[in-house]
Amino acid sequence: MPAFLKGNFAVENQAHCGLTTESFRDEGHFAIVKRRIRKGDIVLFQFGHNDQKLSHLLADREYRENLRRFARETREAGAYPVLVTPLGRNIWDGDGRYLDFLDEHARAVCRVAEEEDVPWIDLHGFSVDFIRKNGMGYSRSFFHPEDYTHTNEYGACVFGEYMAGRMSELFPGILKARKGVADFVPPDGLWEKLGLGGRRTDSGSQREQFDNMEKSTAELLRVLRKAKGG
Repeated sequence: MPAFLKGNFAVENQAHCGLTTESFRDEGHFAIVKRRIRKGDIVLFQFGHNDQKLSHLLADREYRENLRRFARETREAGAYPVLVTPLGRNIWDGDGRYLDFLDEHARAVCRVAEEEDVPWIDLHGFSVDFIRKNGMGYSRSFFHPEDYTHTNEYGACVFGEYMAGRMSELFPGILKARKGVADFVPPDGLWEKLGLGGRRTDSGSQREQFDNMEKSTAELLRVLRKAKGG
């Protein structure tokens, strides 16, 4: 995102793989953020992919309340919270229909933002439109090999540019979108030319198990059905 913004600012990414709105707080990561918040800072929150794997963190349960708490505590610290809907996955069924498993969480983000009068960015809507427009095959070039959730550098540029544009609209007195940045378009057959990468190792922790589920559609569907009681 910083590549597409100009102005005097710094970006610090406190995200870690496999975390939820619950574990991000329980493992002490939000405490780190709170210690470093200064008046006037902008703090972005984007969760959902891992929350939906646990029944108590479904969209209409603690997920929503955890986001609300993040927003309120950030505002109390004198900073500006921004809620971001979860990035869409590149998942389709056998008949060529796009499968949107994150719509409920995206709508929950919108609801909390409206209720708390907090700005929000619809990364979910933009990314899903992008994936649907380009189809499963070409969209695959914007994600890591054998992975339909985590973007590679090409995807990071596409969605980072969108985020930068929305941030400049929300905070015009602080940030401005950078114009004329070169397009990052992946070559045809990107992963076939480079060879597929291997899967990440798994130490057995919940966060790594959740992270690895994003590389197996069958495993993800099994976990999502279990979380919803199906």
